[in-house]
Amino acid sequence: MSKRAFSDNAKAGSFHGHGLLPKDTVLVSLIQRGSVQDGPGLRTTIYLKGCPLRCPWCYNAESLHVRQELRFVPEFCLGIALCGRCLEACPSKALVVARERKTPLLQRGICDVCPSCSQVCPSQALTLVGKAMTAQEIVTEAERDKAFYASSGGGITLSGGEPLVRPALAASIVCLAKKRDLHTAIDTCGWFDMDDPDVRAALTSCDLLLFDLKHMDSLRHKACTHMDNARIVENLDRVAREFPHLPIWIRTPIVRGFNDNEQDVLAIARHVAQYPSVVRHELLPCLDIGEDKYAQLGMTRPQFASLGPSAKQLERLRTQVTLCRSEIRDSRLDQGGLQ
Repeated sequence: MSKRAFSDNAKAGSFHGHGLLPKDTVLVSLIQRGSVQDGPGLRTTIYLKGCPLRCPWCYNAESLHVRQELRFVPEFCLGIALCGRCLEACPSKALVVARERKTPLLQRGICDVCPSCSQVCPSQALTLVGKAMTAQEIVTEAERDKAFYASSGGGITLSGGEPLVRPALAASIVCLAKKRDLHTAIDTCGWFDMDDPDVRAALTSCDLLLFDLKHMDSLRHKACTHMDNARIVENLDRVAREFPHLPIWIRTPIVRGFNDNEQDVLAIARHVAQYPSVVRHELLPCLDIGEDKYAQLGMTRPQFASLGPSAKQLERLRTQVTLCRSEIRDSRLDQGGLQ
């Protein structure tokens, strides 16, 4: 998908079920409570649907597309002999009996992604992924954990997908959370429109930006994610310059055969260490998880991307990043660049 096509699709809203997504709602694939990976303290992470990148190592298959999707988990199915309610409920006859199969066969090519089958499924083998929620509903849901935020220094994190795919909704969520004294973080892949007023409003109101930076080589980046990194690198530079008081955590997923070497990691580390507002640079190992979700949604995940570095290799890379950041920080101190 081209940059413009994705942007137009995201701004206009996308079809889900039998209608357009209302302008004041966003599709949420998951609300995860008690997260300790998406910012300081205990957090409620809101996973929004839709992402412009197609990283083959992504764990969140259910958050890639800006539309509702039907998930089928055969292991949960009671079987045709005991149930079979979905076969009768499906108006498009996308669920059929197939030879030697104990569970229905889902023909995704003719599936309308309507709620008919999931509504009658007693075991939740069939579920719709993507709940339309308003900013008010999302923040109210997150407020249920406010006591945990207060004791741990946590808050709410918008993730995805790419939360700035729907910048107006992201801004509404962050601004409303701020009014309710909730610490807010935005977890972004970096591919967004920096000049969009709603993006700027979201950045102005949030307390922390988690920014993914995967590779400094634009061609290599595009080969793996379907997008080059020009906009991502430019956005990081602009955020650091135009929002100097916004703390940034850089997160780099380490993927075998993509960026799991000292040269690539140090290129990223040297680039981000120049920004005083970057207070942390995390290297995250790519783990062999999430493949089952791709199958449940009718997608295939490339196998090479499910592998990360060994523990020793990851530790060496983390040590190099720490040394690099210390050297650049000491250099700025010597030059009087820090107070």
